[in-house]
Amino acid sequence: MNLILLALVPACFALNPVIGRALVEWFGSASLSIVRWSLSALIVTGLALSRTGEVWRAPAPHVLRIAVLGMLGMGFCAYAAFEGARTSPATNIALIYGCTSAFVAAWEVAAGRQRLSALLMGGIAACLAGVVLIVTRGHPEVIAPIHFTPA
Repeated sequence: MNLILLALVPACFALNPVIGRALVEWFGSASLSIVRWSLSALIVTGLALSRTGEVWRAPAPHVLRIAVLGMLGMGFCAYAAFEGARTSPATNIALIYGCTSAFVAAWEVAAGRQRLSALLMGGIAACLAGVVLIVTRGHPEVIAPIHFTPA
């Protein structure tokens, strides 16, 4: 079960920008977001109920809270990404998702729910470095002359 999820989650995230860009002409952003995440919820529910491996146990209110927060968070994130797909390439959608995971990890550290470790810092840095490489088209030195002025 864990190996299936380990392969399935990155595959779905990798396909999300491509599918979003391909279907943006036929679906509105909100509709596409609801359809994509409803299908994902069905897949996860099917895996959870299959009971082929470990059994997931949680109180019903906890499962409901996680489900509602997940729908809101990923729904809004996907809506923003699919709305962006109307006027920009799939790469920009991937950037939205790439930045989101780094910002969520940083928020968890700032909120005190996650301990900062060298591995976590390395993951956040690698994620943001990848975004910089994509934005600068493989030439990160172009941002060196940028200077920020104090407010």
